[in-house]
Amino acid sequence: MSFKLIEIQKPSPPGVLVIKARSRGSLTILLISLPIGIFAFLVLKDFSPSYTEPVKPFFIFNETFDAPSKEWWQEETDSASAGIKDGKYIIHFKENSGFSAYRVTQPVNRSAKIFSLEAQKISGAERSSHGLILLGKTEKIKFLITSESRYALVKNYLKENTFLNEAGKYSFSPYILQGNNPNKLMIIFHDDHLTLWVNGKELETIKLWLGFYLQRIGFIAYSDKKQKTLVHFDNLYYGDPVHEKSVVLADLSEEENSGSEFIIETMYQGFADNLGLPGWMLLYSWPIYLFPGLIALIFTVALKNLLIPTHHNFDQRKKIYLRNGKPFMKFNEIKGVDIQKSGGNTGEGGGKPMYVYPVSLILKTRKRIKLFSAGSEQKAYSLRAKIREILQFEDGVLTPEEKEEKLRTMDLPTWYRLTWLIGIISFVSFAIGVFWLDIIPESWKMPWFIVNLALILLAIVGGVFLSKSVK
Repeated sequence: MSFKLIEIQKPSPPGVLVIKARSRGSLTILLISLPIGIFAFLVLKDFSPSYTEPVKPFFIFNETFDAPSKEWWQEETDSASAGIKDGKYIIHFKENSGFSAYRVTQPVNRSAKIFSLEAQKISGAERSSHGLILLGKTEKIKFLITSESRYALVKNYLKENTFLNEAGKYSFSPYILQGNNPNKLMIIFHDDHLTLWVNGKELETIKLWLGFYLQRIGFIAYSDKKQKTLVHFDNLYYGDPVHEKSVVLADLSEEENSGSEFIIETMYQGFADNLGLPGWMLLYSWPIYLFPGLIALIFTVALKNLLIPTHHNFDQRKKIYLRNGKPFMKFNEIKGVDIQKSGGNTGEGGGKPMYVYPVSLILKTRKRIKLFSAGSEQKAYSLRAKIREILQFEDGVLTPEEKEEKLRTMDLPTWYRLTWLIGIISFVSFAIGVFWLDIIPESWKMPWFIVNLALILLAIVGGVFLSKSVK
């Protein structure tokens, strides 16, 4: 079986012309993309993207409430008051307030390993709880304690509460100080679970679930709506551990929040680490795989177009042109068949000119539909004659549309002959910019890439818009 780029299917039914054409351009793309892909692999195969944890502990909040701040909610009404006072954040339910709960939260823009807070209930019903709260898009997670040394981890979704701690209800713990003594609450997040801590003692481990996207953190206090309730909160911390194997929050750096300039790679890094994703799935490593990935995609598409021919079926009986077995247009929409000559050189410098001959249909709307590219003028004329015959055009006589197309493309600009040379030079220049970016001054980088991409695009599409029709 011979491999031909263009061939007429034989035998064919009477009045039917079937031309099987493989993409000539795909052959060129294969020859170009294969060495480029090998080169890209050799350059990038030893490059392994890495992520280095910051030396200093990352934290979003390290709030001691030493001074009033507009960042925290302040309120004073006949029923309740809230705000920073005397180095604490105080929530005060007044007698017969009618309030059952009061929460104060702040937005966060990434996940962290530790969320801790000191809480002290000065007065109020013993069973009224208080503690930490985490808000997602639709869910609320609360780590609550009471003055009776009980605790619970509660999930609220669509106004329905679910206990996540093992007991399925408030559990007693001797580590929770009773009465109006202060307690330090802490949640430590691990890869697939979290642990609850009180006063430096671990209470229990709870398995994490997917789908909770943290948006805000803060604290909450409950009241029985009748008694006067006063709760103090202090030393709120949300961030990473100071030391890899330590959860002690003393001696924290008071330096400026290193997470203020948030980037999506940092968020994704934590997400990827928690799920155990491989390195090639990390978002910040995309440039390493984008270039060879595009080359592989282009190579695959070109190989498919080369191996699987396009079937151009002209059915004179039904007066219709089909492409790959699907109706494409009726014969009465086709007003001519044109041959163009693309590529090559003038031959004046002694070099042998090299041309391809795209064959296209001319529609009554003056648009062109390219069919295929022949490798010789003789082959192009032979196929054109067969198509014109099946379309029942008069032999040897150009249609008005064919004449118009011939006149339109008769005189091409001289610079068109240099388009492919410009394109090759631009591609090499672009590749140098990609692999050796440091040699380009910072102010030149954006214009460099824009100009080179524009020239490459011009070289690619130049043959479509500036090819010259042959006689």
